[in-house]
Amino acid sequence: MNAAEKVLAETIRPVLGYLWTEHRVPKGPAAEAMLIAIGLQESRFIFRDQIVPGKRPEEIGPATGFWQFERDGGVAAVMQHALTADIARRVSAAAGVAWERDAIWRAFTKPEGDQLATAFARLLLFADPAPLPAPSAASEDAAWACYLRNWRPGRPHRETWGRFWAAATAMVADAPAAEDATARRLAALEARVAALEARMAALGRALAG
Repeated sequence: MNAAEKVLAETIRPVLGYLWTEHRVPKGPAAEAMLIAIGLQESRFIFRDQIVPGKRPEEIGPATGFWQFERDGGVAAVMQHALTADIARRVSAAAGVAWERDAIWRAFTKPEGDQLATAFARLLLFADPAPLPAPSAASEDAAWACYLRNWRPGRPHRETWGRFWAAATAMVADAPAAEDATARRLAALEARVAALEARMAALGRALAG
């Protein structure tokens, strides 16, 4: 089992299961494939602290975690978005991490922060109004566009994305199916309803404020 397979089995799937059960954030192969591919692109699932030439030993960042979130970038985006803020607050509390950017950002540098980092990565994708790309070879360009749109990498490396997306979709395809086709369609419908309800609630709060 390589690093990505280990993270998928031990971290991504349990976290996605929790987010679906507790907060109706959709799980499934599409979400898994994006998280695997982005994690490979950003850190190879090896580095929890960004490698920067000349950085002092006591320094961390500017990006942390397997998905390489910056304190005032991805962390702030998830904490502030109307669709994800309340979920992220609850997940952080469950992880025992203070509801503040610096604390969350620092938590991502440690193995015990991997689940919280996974949740934030999934929530960043959840905030994107566009649907997740299908986990297939034909969706490579769409998946790349999704990554660029949400992660906004300073130095995107398109040349590595193809093999990482292929690896991610292969891992998802090789996984045993947890649900039959009818159950998957029902889950997709429930996810769309839950997302609509969350957006309507956020709109209601904005209008009330």
